[in-house]
Amino acid sequence: MKADIEDFFKPVSASKKISVYDSQRLAAYIETAEAFARASYQSVYIVDYRKRGFAYVSDHPFFLCGYTADKVKNMGYGFYLNQVPAGDIDMLVKANAAAFGFFESVAAEDRKYLSMSCDFHLLQPGKHTILINNKATPLACDDEGRIWLVLCVNSLSSQKKSGNVIMQKAGDPGKWSFDLGTSVWKRVNDELLSEKEKEILYFSVRGFTMKEIASRLSLSPETIKYHKKNIFRKLHVKSITEAVTCAANYSLI
Repeated sequence: MKADIEDFFKPVSASKKISVYDSQRLAAYIETAEAFARASYQSVYIVDYRKRGFAYVSDHPFFLCGYTADKVKNMGYGFYLNQVPAGDIDMLVKANAAAFGFFESVAAEDRKYLSMSCDFHLLQPGKHTILINNKATPLACDDEGRIWLVLCVNSLSSQKKSGNVIMQKAGDPGKWSFDLGTSVWKRVNDELLSEKEKEILYFSVRGFTMKEIASRLSLSPETIKYHKKNIFRKLHVKSITEAVTCAANYSLI
């Protein structure tokens, strides 16, 4: 059966009533999101689960797929139904329901520390698709701890295919991976990057060559190459560009 907008909101039970105080909070959140979007290359938007739509969408062409920010804001989740391939839409609906189930299993005061990420395709004006990484975290809850606003940040994905549904908690080095086949969350404890490996990624972001990084760290190029191989293995990537993107998306650096 074809997904529709309501499928994204079935797991949500937030009250639709908004007080004057909540309206003031929302305005402050939007102002903060606007400031963040101006200072970031990433696209930013806020989902309002009371109004079942978008409260804010940044003016970032990477995410807008040829539309204006206002148009996407007015479309709400209809934008996804238009621009995300059917297979990925089904995955997003399933991941969304799983995420809310996970949130409800956590104490209300801890929910704001959680963030979920997944990868999906967006159809661009030229009819080609790009794979993006979407990270979402609760921005505000109602008085009963039910999620009201969610902040979402989009960036290019370092993965090869859609899915990769991950839940993380701030301060926890581990993560939970959602198995789309069995619908089960599995605890995963990835190998952490060493300080030396993080330094190599930092210098790589700044455009330093392997020889220049070796000189900066007083190491041989062969040692830098060895560390890079370890980075690729730990992050399951094949290039330094993918490694930097992956490390940034999953808050490893």
